Amino acid sequence: MPAPTSQDDPRPETRKILAIIGGIVLLLTVVFSITIVGHHRTYREYRTSTLGQEDARAPWNTETFEVDECAAFAIDWTMQCPGIAPWCQAEVPVVMESCLASRDRGAYCDEVGDKILSTRFGYDACKSARVERFGAHESCQDREVEADRYACRHFKKYCAGAYRSIASHCLARSRERPAQLE
Repeated sequence: MPAPTSQDDPRPETRKILAIIGGIVLLLTVVFSITIVGHHRTYREYRTSTLGQEDARAPWNTETFEVDECAAFAIDWTMQCPGIAPWCQAEVPVVMESCLASRDRGAYCDEVGDKILSTRFGYDACKSARVERFGAHESCQDREVEADRYACRHFKKYCAGAYRSIASHCLARSRERPAQLE
């Protein structure tokens, strides 16, 4: 059996295909990276322009916000957030805690009491806010326009996150209180 010649060797063609595939992957990686960096820059600019560094420009520093107003602000702020959804959603507890910590929330936490332990805490408030904003549909899937469905779903996530933050704030406060009473 004769030795294969370079013309019979499939490797040069395989190497060429692999080089093309590698080049395409590299190009897509660069494009994706540039896009993500641009989105992150826009997101950071939005956060800085609306809240400032360390939330210095936040409206609860100049006005008195009730707990429900904190939730409404956090939800509206996040709904307008130009970043990628997970980045914006991650800001809900940060914005909420900053707003809640701006004033003593003891009376509110005492008023809601053990309701914060329920998984349904905030459900009715979120549902009425969703109906007010998006109309009286039973579910987000009932929306005719696809963009409305996504906005409705995001709203539900952000609202739930806001009320989880309220519950966490009140739970942390109740854990601190016994130590203060001793």
